[in-house]
Amino acid sequence: MQRENELERLLEEAELTSNDEARVAILERAVREAEHLGDLEAAWEARWNLMEAAVFSGQGEKALVAFSWCLAQCDKGTTSHSEMELFWPYKWIISGLPSFPQASKTRIFDAWEDMARRFERHGVGERVTWMLRAELLADMGELAASEEPFERWVRTKRDFLSDCPLCDEHGVSVHRLRLGQRNESLQGFRRIMRRNDFCRRVPQATYGYVLRPLLEEGKGDEAVTWHRVGIRALETSADCLDTAAQHIRFKVLAQDVDGATKLAERYWRYAEESRELDNVFEFYLALRALVRDVGERLGEARMALRPPQAVALEPCRGAHDANAKDFEVTEVAAWLDAKLTELAGRFDARNGNDAFTRRLAEDVELDALSRPLRLTTEPKGGGS
Repeated sequence: MQRENELERLLEEAELTSNDEARVAILERAVREAEHLGDLEAAWEARWNLMEAAVFSGQGEKALVAFSWCLAQCDKGTTSHSEMELFWPYKWIISGLPSFPQASKTRIFDAWEDMARRFERHGVGERVTWMLRAELLADMGELAASEEPFERWVRTKRDFLSDCPLCDEHGVSVHRLRLGQRNESLQGFRRIMRRNDFCRRVPQATYGYVLRPLLEEGKGDEAVTWHRVGIRALETSADCLDTAAQHIRFKVLAQDVDGATKLAERYWRYAEESRELDNVFEFYLALRALVRDVGERLGEARMALRPPQAVALEPCRGAHDANAKDFEVTEVAAWLDAKLTELAGRFDARNGNDAFTRRLAEDVELDALSRPLRLTTEPKGGGS
């Protein structure tokens, strides 16, 4: 009876906890309790809730394990739950697979085909099936191949498995940006940001994606407006690592080194802990741009940083202040180059192309957009 009470307490605690990272830890304990009791229904409930919490705390690998167990129970007929209950989380799982370079291309597309067969068997999800196909191909550097499923995505009617209209337009706009359709992409982003509506990650993610194309269009003031809104909306979570990277990169291009440094320090630990390595790549690419800016534009040999303890960087002698330490710019740059080269190599080997390696060079070219922008508003009566 004591274990039954503990299991019930854990499930209730998870339901009342708003922080997804904390919910994951609670629900993992609930899964272990349910397994010990042999309670398949409670094990399903705990894993069902674990999937969502893991996805939205940047721990997709834990969502994948929980999902695989639930799907296996459906296929074996050992649960009263229908496979249709897993269709929405199946979308999350498929979308997240490219984040893990150890997941082979064959495995990823086999999973997509399994999902597509299940959806088709029930006559649902055609639009989201093509959406995921287009996104998978684009994530793995096959932009030309993504065009045909993208066109099928936007032509196919919505149903209950489609992303909400806000998220769907965000996805379409991001894909148009990847395909080089900047004007159409910006139109979509602006519609999203001007609506009085929101979802779990939109428009929070939109505020990050819109910054670069606005700078490329010479609309720095508009980019500053959305950057300010986006920073206020940005959650401190591993799930937001890619969006944080976009804002860091924008701050670097706006020549706000102090702001970029503070934002990078806020998210650095998530980059060290996360197994969603595509987001880790994006973060370190932005951090490399910051270090490059300090060394090249400012001409500094040292910079003050507060890296996580797990980072193997040796500070210079003497503290910069009570918490930060000075590091040689060339040493930090070399550490980042090694990290990024290793990650790019792993993704490119999996994808069978050089898309990630090319990103390393393309990011340097963005430095041409650098110009000072005022990212903070002056207090009334003047001041700085």
